[in-house]
Amino acid sequence: MIMMNFIHLHVGSRRLLILFMLSLWFTRTGLAQQDSNDNMKTLTSSYLQAVWAADWEKMGSYLSEESIYQDFTMQYFGGDAIDLVGRDAIVAFYQEANDGSGVLEVRNDIVYHFVTGNGVVYELDTTVRAEGSYWEAPGIELTATFRVVSFVQMKEGKVVRHIDFSDYAEAMSQIKAQVEKTN
Repeated sequence: MIMMNFIHLHVGSRRLLILFMLSLWFTRTGLAQQDSNDNMKTLTSSYLQAVWAADWEKMGSYLSEESIYQDFTMQYFGGDAIDLVGRDAIVAFYQEANDGSGVLEVRNDIVYHFVTGNGVVYELDTTVRAEGSYWEAPGIELTATFRVVSFVQMKEGKVVRHIDFSDYAEAMSQIKAQVEKTN
């Protein structure tokens, strides 16, 4: 009986040691993963801040000739799907969209975000202030607030893919109501 208790204790101790070693490995791996997640959030956030601040040079520094930007949601509301490849095409698109649409201000409030592999998903409340002349309502300022979900995937500090899903129906509904109110 004493021998059985010793064997049980010895086997139990080995299990405890194995569990302890596994917990150390998982903790170390978990801490490394947390560092990786924090780094991914920092990189994607810096990139998006450059986009939102219209800092085309900084934005371009996160892009490569293989970077992809997509937003297919506009096609459902009379616009064209956006499917661009390469730093120059993506930066040019954002510059034109920013300069040619009468946009006065864009504010993006992060509602929620999470890391998934080598990317980060952002849920945003986006508020846009724009000149009414673009929407055939000269002399007034229009404001729309709508939801955007952005996925930014990175590799080695460069954007691999940036995909936006925007609730343009809500934005256009708000703009239409404001334009009709002035007519």
